[in-house]
Amino acid sequence: MLAKIALSLMTLTVIVGAQSKPPHKNIPHISSERPTVSLCALLSKPADYDGKEIRVRAQYNIGFEWSYFDASSCKEYAVETTPYRTANVVWAEFNKSVETETKTEVYEKFRKAKGVCCPDGWRTNQTELVITGKFFKTNNAAYGQGYGHLGLYAYKMVVDTVEEVGDTKTVSP
Repeated sequence: MLAKIALSLMTLTVIVGAQSKPPHKNIPHISSERPTVSLCALLSKPADYDGKEIRVRAQYNIGFEWSYFDASSCKEYAVETTPYRTANVVWAEFNKSVETETKTEVYEKFRKAKGVCCPDGWRTNQTELVITGKFFKTNNAAYGQGYGHLGLYAYKMVVDTVEEVGDTKTVSP
């Protein structure tokens, strides 16, 4: 009788173990679940996307005290830049999960692009990225109440996954 119970428990353990799935690493979120939004659309109607998970293709810029997304084709869509607010760009913040949620080969290319920051002081490195994450807009226009360096950015994107990485170039201010 004891042998039958032990055999039943072992069989049940095998069945339950076969049905459970281990967490997957380096497999990105299915991008079709998140709408693809142009940076121009974000900048023209930020309230429509505030707090939402989205997919974006944009130029990533990294420098001494900046990390942001922009697109030269849509500078006129956002609020005006003032001494107290950097507009027309989206502050880039990367979750720790980017490494595990991004395909290994894509993450390695991204890591290299992000790691070339500041080779000569005030230069900017630019890389085209396709990313998924959550977009936020600030509701406070006061100095320092936004996102990023000194709280001066009106918008931010918290990136969960990097789907594509383009070539990196360095530009002078």
